[in-house]
Amino acid sequence: MAVVEEDLEDAASGKKPKKEKKAKKEKKAKGDGEKKGKKGLIIKVGGGLFLLVVVKMVILAPAAKAPDCPTGDAWAMKYVGTTTTAPPPPPPAVKGKPATTTTAKTDACAPVASGQTFNTADAVTLNLADGRFAKLKVALKLTTKTTVDVMTKDDQGAQAKQDAINLLTTKTYDDLQNPDKLKATEIELARKVAADYDGAVMDVYFIDLVKQ
Repeated sequence: MAVVEEDLEDAASGKKPKKEKKAKKEKKAKGDGEKKGKKGLIIKVGGGLFLLVVVKMVILAPAAKAPDCPTGDAWAMKYVGTTTTAPPPPPPAVKGKPATTTTAKTDACAPVASGQTFNTADAVTLNLADGRFAKLKVALKLTTKTTVDVMTKDDQGAQAKQDAINLLTTKTYDDLQNPDKLKATEIELARKVAADYDGAVMDVYFIDLVKQ
């Protein structure tokens, strides 16, 4: 009865009844809730689509292109027996201007030394081109493509030994006695061996060399 009387008083004074006010507030609250729900749904859907696009881009992104490196003799001629020089220093800074920096480019095809050296187990004795003979062992400077353990297995140094025999039988005593000619012979052999071992060898040295 009290509520009805209050509603009658509100009606008499021109105010809206409390029931109508309450119903309006409930309707407004319901509408606000629906708006928030829709907004939250839109955010969730949008976030999910964005994540899906990112994942798709990562999966479908093209893989880094492998460098187009030379092989065999071409690789050996480019990288074996050559001298790599450091990039030139940057020019001196000019007052009032920013200093110039120089960044060295990395050659992805260049050999990387493993720090290991493989020595052929047995000395090679052979006849030189002038009728004299030489006896020596061959040491191979390895790259990161192989290891001493791999080279030792199944006598993988046999090819390098045969390459040494094939080359040195065409040389004379003077070729091995003269320091410059000996170095040139080592480089020639290194390039042959590097090509045969597909870049697993980057240099060759003669050790325990005896010439008679």
